Amino acid sequence: MRRILEHLVDTKYFALPGANEQARFVEKLEAVEKVEPIIPKELIAVKAKIYFVLSKGVHEYTEDECLSLFEAVLYVISSILDQELYKKEQATKAAEVKQIIDRKLQKE
Repeated sequence: MRRILEHLVDTKYFALPGANEQARFVEKLEAVEKVEPIIPKELIAVKAKIYFVLSKGVHEYTEDECLSLFEAVLYVISSILDQELYKKEQATKAAEVKQIIDRKLQKE
């Protein structure tokens, strides 16, 4: 799950002008969030803790500790991905509406 979050943030971060290859994840997340939110509003309270928990899961937590956090982490990642999917759907719909209106006005 950490890789999913890293991939999403990295993809958006490296599309920004002046992206630094050496930036830490938290720095990348902050830079991206200046442009667009990644973490849904309802999860802002745990924003700073999400990556910390995911990293500890990879490096320190036991399997039982990871399992106890699984549902919470799954919810966080699912919420982030749902938000990203919604953004893409909205962009697609907006583009379709623009095409429909432009085609109609071109006929007139």
